[in-house]
Amino acid sequence: MRQYPYLDYQGGMPTPWGRANLVYHLADGVLWVSTPSHGGLMVGKGVARAKLTPRARMVGTVWANYYTFEEDCQYAVCFLERLEWYRAMYVADGRPAPEDTNRHEETVRRWEPGYFDATETEVQAFLELERKRDHPQVGDVLRLNSNSVPTITVTSVRPLRGATDAGGRYRIPANMIIG
Repeated sequence: MRQYPYLDYQGGMPTPWGRANLVYHLADGVLWVSTPSHGGLMVGKGVARAKLTPRARMVGTVWANYYTFEEDCQYAVCFLERLEWYRAMYVADGRPAPEDTNRHEETVRRWEPGYFDATETEVQAFLELERKRDHPQVGDVLRLNSNSVPTITVTSVRPLRGATDAGGRYRIPANMIIG
């Protein structure tokens, strides 16, 4: 039996669900990860913006440089929009991929109804939040999530020690991010 293509991380790649024991590479910037207790789909931010609709990104959770979609329900949003990612899991295993995608739509309708119900105003608010999170400007107020996490007001855009200039925007290395 063929194995899924995977990336080998010594000690397990860190994921929002714990250290991965398996990482399947479905496409550039798209990983299916599995841990001993949970897992899901991790889509690089750049790939997510290029390949997923804002409605799909609204369902995901930002973790490090990825949008993450847990394996029980949220993953179905991505597979509904990007059928080739779903098929990649089957093709890598040498099996034909099912043509029927109704199961993904049913899962999304049941567990993530906001994907279909989001208004244009909500989508625009999300896009503004996404901009503020990734490219903060002085005066921006960023609400991290709806779980009563305090808001952050950006009071300075001067670079932190260790940040690198990226065309007028400063990138902060992951090891400098607290949270």
